[in-house]
Amino acid sequence: SQQAVALASLAAIYLLGGTGLERRRGTTRAFLAPLYAVAHLVALVAVVWGMEPAVKRLLTAGTWPRAACLWAVGGQLILAAAYVLFAWFRAQERWAHIAAWLGVMAAGLAISAFEQGQGWSALAVALLAAVYVLAERALAAGVLRFRRPPAGAAIEAAWPLFRRPLLVAGWAMSAGAVLLALGHNLVLLGGGRESSAWAIAALLAVTTLYALAAWIFRRRLFLWLAGGLAIAPWTLLAAWGWFLWAAPPPLPRYALSWAVLACIELGTGLVLTASWKVLVERGTEGQDYGFPLRVVANLLLPVALVWGAVDPATSSLIWGLGLAFYLVSAVADHRRGLAGWRGARFLYPSVVAVLVWPVYLLHHLVPTAPYEVYGLLMLGLSLPLLAGGRVLQRFDRARSLPLYLGAYGAAIAGTALV
Repeated sequence: SQQAVALASLAAIYLLGGTGLERRRGTTRAFLAPLYAVAHLVALVAVVWGMEPAVKRLLTAGTWPRAACLWAVGGQLILAAAYVLFAWFRAQERWAHIAAWLGVMAAGLAISAFEQGQGWSALAVALLAAVYVLAERALAAGVLRFRRPPAGAAIEAAWPLFRRPLLVAGWAMSAGAVLLALGHNLVLLGGGRESSAWAIAALLAVTTLYALAAWIFRRRLFLWLAGGLAIAPWTLLAAWGWFLWAAPPPLPRYALSWAVLACIELGTGLVLTASWKVLVERGTEGQDYGFPLRVVANLLLPVALVWGAVDPATSSLIWGLGLAFYLVSAVADHRRGLAGWRGARFLYPSVVAVLVWPVYLLHHLVPTAPYEVYGLLMLGLSLPLLAGGRVLQRFDRARSLPLYLGAYGAAIAGTALV
């Protein structure tokens, strides 16, 4: 592995030496082409040579000595630094891509050298992804600018050159961190308490990175990713009782945690949508950043309602949250000025929740209640729904229809049970 460092240093000398001859002595690039070709070939040999212990480890199921791993890391860092300067001086993006991925390889080897099966590698990769993405934003914002014209111009030229290499490597590492957390920590390491804790930390770090990216890049695509990915660490936290309770919850209780998460995402989405509406009223262009979170919440809540259906105690809570969820959504649509079926779309599940929630409450509180009691309950609920439909009909016929349907359905069910 020491030979890999020596070869990497030789390749760096060839690359930077040739670049120096170009810039200071005016040597033509065509004349130096053989030198650069040899430098790239030596760099490839250095990388392969440094990875030789890893290949032996895979073939023989042995161990990779930490010293050999660190020598390989050193060689790749030397090459990464050399290719950063080479890309900068040549103003060619392809060398910046090579430099970015050499940095990723070096970091991965360093992590594997010190990680001894605890599972913190997923979090380390997630943090490295954040470093890459934030480094690109720092270059874009001109954080590293200098006042002197030559240095300032060189730094400004770095952003278009390193923008895509940093982002491609950063987002790829964020996906890799998710795979490590779910595959390596939960499957290969058995999903124990320690490995699950590191997996949760990694998933939360990636979720935070996506949420931050939605703000700094002004793209709501990342909120789709953040809203969906947040389900994974939330579920793992519920599985481990939020590290407060020793016994894992029964399967139906996961539905309660998902219902709570759906309400949180809905509330956050409504706040973001309200902020976007204010910007539109002021004449400022923007995007409805709350839309992705509201969609994820509306997809997650029905899963929670179905998952917890077999447990009356859990469902008596979930359907109450569901009623509040859909009523808040209906009010939000009304405040946004939606009319017709769009304004009434959340009244349909609201009416269903009005009918189902009391049934679960009755079954949970009075398990031995006869069917006639449920019939009387349905008949009692049909009257307020009918009255509410009559009131809404004066303002919007579309909004009255869900209440009428619910009233008629409750009356039929109640009559059949009584």
